[in-house]
Amino acid sequence: MSGYEFGVGDDMNVANQGRFHQPGYVALHLVFRTAGFLTYLICSLIISSFVTSFVIVVVFLSFDFWIVKNVTGRKLVGLRWWNYVNDDGESKWIYESRKPEELKLLSSKEKNIFWIALVAFQVRLDRV
Repeated sequence: MSGYEFGVGDDMNVANQGRFHQPGYVALHLVFRTAGFLTYLICSLIISSFVTSFVIVVVFLSFDFWIVKNVTGRKLVGLRWWNYVNDDGESKWIYESRKPEELKLLSSKEKNIFWIALVAFQVRLDRV
Protein backbone atom coordinates (compact mmCIF):
# COMPACT_ATOMS: atom_id res chain seq x y z
CA MET A 1 0.00 0.00 0.00
CA SER A 2 0.99 3.62 -0.28
CA GLY A 3 3.01 5.24 2.44
CA TYR A 4 2.08 8.85 1.72
CA GLU A 5 -1.04 10.99 1.72
CA PHE A 6 -2.63 11.48 -1.65
CA GLY A 7 -2.45 15.12 -2.75
CA VAL A 8 -0.23 16.30 0.09
CA GLY A 9 2.40 18.74 -1.09
CA ASP A 10 0.52 19.91 -4.16
CA ASP A 11 0.74 23.68 -4.08
CA MET A 12 -2.20 25.11 -6.00
CA ASN A 13 -4.14 28.32 -5.71
CA VAL A 14 -7.93 28.00 -5.53
CA ALA A 15 -8.51 31.55 -6.79
CA ASN A 16 -7.03 30.79 -10.23
CA GLN A 17 -9.33 27.98 -11.40
CA GLY A 18 -9.11 28.94 -15.07
CA ARG A 19 -5.31 28.99 -15.24
CA PHE A 20 -2.97 26.15 -15.98
CA HIS A 21 -1.40 25.21 -12.66
CA GLN A 22 0.79 22.49 -14.12
CA PRO A 23 1.44 23.16 -17.83
CA GLY A 24 4.33 20.67 -17.88
CA TYR A 25 2.02 17.79 -16.94
CA VAL A 26 -0.53 18.89 -19.55
CA ALA A 27 2.20 18.95 -22.21
CA LEU A 28 3.52 15.56 -21.05
CA HIS A 29 0.03 14.10 -21.29
CA LEU A 30 -0.55 15.47 -24.79
CA VAL A 31 2.92 14.49 -26.06
CA PHE A 32 2.54 10.85 -25.03
CA ARG A 33 -1.06 10.66 -26.27
CA THR A 34 0.06 12.05 -29.63
CA ALA A 35 3.26 9.99 -29.87
CA GLY A 36 1.47 6.65 -30.00
CA PHE A 37 -0.97 7.83 -32.65
CA LEU A 38 1.64 9.50 -34.86
CA THR A 39 3.95 6.52 -34.57
CA TYR A 40 1.12 4.31 -35.75
CA LEU A 41 0.55 6.51 -38.80
CA ILE A 42 4.20 7.13 -39.66
CA CYS A 43 5.40 3.54 -39.18
CA SER A 44 3.01 2.28 -41.81
CA LEU A 45 4.55 4.73 -44.30
CA ILE A 46 8.24 4.34 -43.40
CA ILE A 47 8.74 0.79 -42.14
CA SER A 48 7.68 -2.13 -44.30
CA SER A 49 7.93 -4.70 -41.51
CA PHE A 50 4.65 -5.15 -39.65
CA VAL A 51 6.38 -6.71 -36.65
CA THR A 52 8.79 -3.79 -36.20
CA SER A 53 5.96 -1.27 -36.53
CA PHE A 54 3.86 -3.23 -34.06
CA VAL A 55 6.64 -3.36 -31.47
CA ILE A 56 7.39 0.36 -31.77
CA VAL A 57 3.72 1.31 -31.45
CA VAL A 58 3.22 -0.98 -28.44
CA VAL A 59 6.27 0.55 -26.73
CA PHE A 60 4.91 4.08 -27.24
CA LEU A 61 1.44 3.06 -26.06
CA SER A 62 2.99 1.42 -22.99
CA PHE A 63 4.79 4.67 -22.16
CA ASP A 64 1.52 6.52 -22.66
CA PHE A 65 -0.33 4.13 -20.35
CA TRP A 66 2.31 4.49 -17.65
CA ILE A 67 2.33 8.29 -17.88
CA VAL A 68 -1.48 8.50 -17.73
CA LYS A 69 -1.77 6.01 -14.87
CA ASN A 70 1.10 7.17 -12.68
CA VAL A 71 1.69 10.83 -13.46
CA THR A 72 -0.93 12.84 -15.30
CA GLY A 73 -3.93 10.99 -13.88
CA ARG A 74 -2.79 11.77 -10.37
CA LYS A 75 -1.64 15.34 -10.99
CA LEU A 76 -4.31 16.59 -13.41
CA VAL A 77 -7.51 14.86 -12.23
CA GLY A 78 -6.65 13.40 -8.84
CA LEU A 79 -7.03 9.70 -9.62
CA ARG A 80 -4.69 6.81 -8.98
CA TRP A 81 -4.97 3.04 -8.81
CA TRP A 82 -2.82 -0.02 -8.42
CA ASN A 83 -2.96 -3.74 -7.89
CA TYR A 84 -2.14 -5.14 -4.45
CA VAL A 85 -1.55 -8.83 -3.73
CA ASN A 86 -2.30 -9.67 -0.10
CA ASP A 87 -0.65 -12.39 2.00
CA ASP A 88 -3.21 -14.99 0.82
CA GLY A 89 -2.19 -14.40 -2.79
CA GLU A 90 -5.45 -12.63 -3.70
CA SER A 91 -5.17 -9.76 -6.13
CA LYS A 92 -6.97 -6.60 -5.04
CA TRP A 93 -7.43 -3.45 -7.07
CA ILE A 94 -7.18 -0.25 -5.10
CA TYR A 95 -8.69 2.95 -6.48
CA GLU A 96 -8.20 6.36 -4.92
CA SER A 97 -9.35 9.84 -5.71
CA ARG A 98 -8.77 13.13 -4.02
CA LYS A 99 -11.14 14.28 -1.33
CA PRO A 100 -13.96 16.54 -2.59
CA GLU A 101 -12.44 19.61 -0.97
CA GLU A 102 -9.10 18.86 -2.67
CA LEU A 103 -10.76 18.50 -6.09
CA LYS A 104 -11.51 22.23 -5.98
CA LEU A 105 -7.76 22.83 -6.12
CA LEU A 106 -7.45 21.23 -9.57
CA SER A 107 -7.69 23.42 -12.66
CA SER A 108 -10.86 22.85 -14.65
CA LYS A 109 -8.97 23.47 -17.92
CA GLU A 110 -6.40 20.82 -17.06
CA LYS A 111 -9.12 18.31 -16.12
CA ASN A 112 -10.97 18.96 -19.39
CA ILE A 113 -7.81 18.58 -21.48
CA PHE A 114 -6.97 15.32 -19.69
CA TRP A 115 -10.38 13.73 -20.32
CA ILE A 116 -10.81 15.07 -23.86
CA ALA A 117 -7.36 13.82 -24.90
CA LEU A 118 -7.98 10.47 -23.23
CA VAL A 119 -11.26 9.89 -25.07
CA ALA A 120 -10.50 11.67 -28.36
CA PHE A 121 -7.39 9.66 -29.14
CA GLN A 122 -9.26 6.39 -28.55
CA VAL A 123 -12.03 7.46 -30.90
CA ARG A 124 -9.49 8.61 -33.47
CA LEU A 125 -7.57 5.31 -33.29
CA ASP A 126 -10.80 3.37 -33.75
CA ARG A 127 -11.60 5.28 -36.93
CA VAL A 128 -8.17 4.90 -38.61
